[in-house]
Amino acid sequence: MEKTMLNQEIDRIQNTQLRETLIAYFNHVVPDYFWTIPSSSSGKYHSSFDSGEGGLVRHTKMCVLVAEELLRLEEFNKIDPDCMYAAMLLHDSFKHGKDGRHYRADHPRLAADAWRDFAKAKELPESIAMAITYAIAWHSGQWSGPSTRDNFEKPAAYMAEIKCAHLCDYIASRGFFNKINTL
Repeated sequence: MEKTMLNQEIDRIQNTQLRETLIAYFNHVVPDYFWTIPSSSSGKYHSSFDSGEGGLVRHTKMCVLVAEELLRLEEFNKIDPDCMYAAMLLHDSFKHGKDGRHYRADHPRLAADAWRDFAKAKELPESIAMAITYAIAWHSGQWSGPSTRDNFEKPAAYMAEIKCAHLCDYIASRGFFNKINTL
């Protein structure tokens, strides 16, 4: 897998500063394993299309596609699409932690912390950086563990982003996609 695998998704982002920050983040922060691991180490919580080598990249691409559809809904029409696309591109960037040895239940917090710090260092506007940070931190929704609950509140200003990110990840990871060929 190559980092060019997400070029089409990254190119959706219209804000030049955000797009350049995101590219730098992928080039300098995201662990190399991101490009090769499956979306689920057990295969239990994702569909077969995102299993195997490169599965996490396929899952990430699917999340961006789901975001594009959800952003058409009135409930989410005030969300900046660039922020949601960026959040979906980054939400699982530390799925196996920093070292890549195994799945980490605290990966939403790890990814949110790394993104927040990087965005701040790159002087990305705080409103953009934090919309993405909260969406990443809470993308697991009701399954967000203590590391997220203890480190990230759910500010009212970002509830739409938090809900949308969770729905994108949830829909993109459903096993019912495995039934398509059997219908």
